[in-house]
Amino acid sequence: MDNTKKNCWTCLYQKLGGYTLLGKCLYFETIGKEAKEIPATLVDVGCKFWIHKDSKPHPLFQYAMELFDGEEIK
Repeated sequence: MDNTKKNCWTCLYQKLGGYTLLGKCLYFETIGKEAKEIPATLVDVGCKFWIHKDSKPHPLFQYAMELFDGEEIK
């Protein structure tokens, strides 16, 4: 594994743009809850749900691909 810091800035679940300065954590959407704002005390530390941004597709995207067997939905 590389030396990437395990914090919200390098996490797959962080969503910036149109939200708050630190973004929202999308992990909660994967368990059926609303995305939560990332607290300033946590953004540089990260949490146990951290997944590197480049490691795999977003879980919601992966779920949709499996659900629709990779077919394009129009």
